[in-house]
Amino acid sequence: MASDGLATALHLSTTLHPTIKSKLDELRALGFDLDSAEAQRYPTFSLQAQTMSNDQHQVIAVLQQPLWVGGRIDVAIDQSDVKVKIGRAALLGIQRQLLENTAATYATLQGVRQRLKAAELNVTEHEKLKQLISRREAGGIASNADVLLAASRTSQAVAQRIQLEGVLLRAENDLLALTQQPVAGREPVNKSFTALPEISMVAPAIVKASATLASFLRQYDAGRKSWVDVLNTQRELSDARLGLEQTRSSLQETTLRLGAQLGLLDSYAGVQK
Repeated sequence: MASDGLATALHLSTTLHPTIKSKLDELRALGFDLDSAEAQRYPTFSLQAQTMSNDQHQVIAVLQQPLWVGGRIDVAIDQSDVKVKIGRAALLGIQRQLLENTAATYATLQGVRQRLKAAELNVTEHEKLKQLISRREAGGIASNADVLLAASRTSQAVAQRIQLEGVLLRAENDLLALTQQPVAGREPVNKSFTALPEISMVAPAIVKASATLASFLRQYDAGRKSWVDVLNTQRELSDARLGLEQTRSSLQETTLRLGAQLGLLDSYAGVQK
């Protein structure tokens, strides 16, 4: 079963991603070079065994202590130390970039899931409208043209849902490429990661479109609105829902990217500065 949650995704990407593993190997090699350079300051001890005549053996212990080498040892240590520091800074830069990309991809995946829910609801509502107009046609109070129009709009709604299913699959693959292990991406982003601003312009449009649709259906029954008016209002309602989820997703992605750049997500992935 796939793990889930943004914190899990961040930890996996900064632990398992190939670029991290490569940079860590490079940093370890630089650390060995620094240890070797520092070891030149200390005396070295060695043993030499010699075979003498008459089956006698001689062991010579040699202790070498560098006295003065013109500062070459200190220079080598300083150079190695600078390389280690540069390597650590490069590692942090890679980790921050992975945090940003992973957080943004997770937010994108969340947004696509919400838009897909809205698209599925749109299909369901269009199917109900198609059934309604089909019954009215059977009763002789609606034309076949209205039925065909309802069927066409339903097909468009289904096509939109299928398109979003493809977008969802791509987003899941993008996240997997970053985390290297499956992350479901269903768990909402915790408020501790970011505080999103209130969406004050899109949400009222949904309320208004819903009320308008209900009103137009009543007026259609009374003969004061056309079937095209009803279907157009349904489309406006669906567009408002999708727009709301897109706005939420964009705000979340932007906020998480900024948080990653500022180092605010480091602790969630165990990144050390």
